[in-house]
Amino acid sequence: MDARLERGGDKNKACEKRIGGAYIMTVTLLGYTLNLLSIVGILAAIVMIITEMVKELGIIKRIPTKLTALVISFVVVISAMIFYLNMAESAFVWWYLIAAFFASFIVGYLSMNGWDALYEIWKRFVPSGSFENERDEE
Repeated sequence: MDARLERGGDKNKACEKRIGGAYIMTVTLLGYTLNLLSIVGILAAIVMIITEMVKELGIIKRIPTKLTALVISFVVVISAMIFYLNMAESAFVWWYLIAAFFASFIVGYLSMNGWDALYEIWKRFVPSGSFENERDEE
């Protein structure tokens, strides 16, 4: 068994040499991209839930919902950044705050318009009444 693992390792090393390390970089980049998309999606869901919970409270009722969602997304993204830096035991650098500020706009936009965009795509590719026709045929 060890010989097979060892041979597989040699094959991977040969592949790395042949490609020039691009394979490893592609796999690493894909992994980071999937992690980033997952985190953005989770943060957008959190912002959406919090916005729906607080938009009818007292003085917040007077503020436009989109502005409320942007403020909440800024707070959530900054909190997530601080949580990550604490868990990774990393030091805070000033540009992390700027990156989180711009990321909060992406998270806020996704939480405000995500379902509308998904619904528009659904309407475009799924013919209306297709589910009713299937039920009638059964």
